[in-house]
Amino acid sequence: MDRQNNKYWGDEAERVLASYGISGATLSEISDGLINLTVEVLEETGNRFILQKVSGIFKPSVNDTIAEVTAHLRENGVSCPKIIATKNHRNYLEQDGNVWRLYEYIPGCSKTVFTSHEMHILPVRLWLSFTRG
Repeated sequence: MDRQNNKYWGDEAERVLASYGISGATLSEISDGLINLTVEVLEETGNRFILQKVSGIFKPSVNDTIAEVTAHLRENGVSCPKIIATKNHRNYLEQDGNVWRLYEYIPGCSKTVFTSHEMHILPVRLWLSFTRG
């Protein structure tokens, strides 16, 4: 995974993180994402988070839906990251015309390419599990 600091988003990301009460963290881009700018946040205390600048093709409310779906998945034993609320108790932050969200960090790997039929079907099964309640 190629990680690098980026002068084009760093200042904005630091302002966003202040809305979560985070300052002085090391920020490293995770460049294997598909559509959003994704940044690893490492605090001096060792706490890690994932910050995303969400693509403009999504409405900000998608973050509320993600929070609901992932809460349902966690309640049913599926490991998935939790969206961290801002100091104003929102699942996302709108700043300078951009939408940002912060996730807890879960060690492991991310998938950007589905390599099996099961990987294609799993999201559908999980969604059906959520919608059927």
